[in-house]
Parts: sequence; C-alpha cells; structure tokens
Amino acid sequence: RIYGNTTYATVWGRGPLERIAAEPGSDPLRWAERLRQLGYRFAIFDFGMLDRWAASGWLDPNLGPDRMRAFLGTVTLIQSFPSRWILVDLSPPPAQPPAGG
Repeated sequence: RIYGNTTYATVWGRGPLERIAAEPGSDPLRWAERLRQLGYRFAIFDFGMLDRWAASGWLDPNLGPDRMRAFLGTVTLIQSFPSRWILVDLSPPPAQPPAGG
C-alpha cells in the first residue's frame, strides 16, 4: 500500500519486493536495482516479523534466508535496531579497498 511516498507490505497484502522476487528468472542480486527503477531509495526490514511469517508458513518462499542474504549484500546498511529491524539504502554498498592495500 502506498501512503504519500511510503509503501508497506503485510503477509496479507504482498509488496513490491515480493512481486519482484516472483518474476520469472528473478535474481536477488538485481532486486535493489529493480526497486530503484520503481522509485524506491530506502527499505526497512523487520526480521522478527519475517521469522514469525516463516515459522507460520506464511513467508513467500521467494524471500527465503539465502535469497534475502544475497539481496542484502547488494544494499548499504544505514542502521540496525535492537528490535531486529534494519534500514537500508538501496544504493550499492561502497566499494571496499583491496585486501592488503
């Protein structure tokens, strides 16, 4: 659902990430790029809620742990919270200097 410039998703009302993940040939390494193409810059994830959905069998299998880890490796972490929420910038993470250099 969109309110102004904000979109949120629930287990009952799937959001843009779930639609992208369900596209044929969807690659988690391209999800952030697809979200940016749709006009998104930031995202918040509640891993406590995602774990509850998974335990209940409600989590979209396209958003399983391996795929989410791959996706999160393509974004920039802004803040992690004790409540197991994270805020990410959908821009690629800054380049890392070469090892030993």
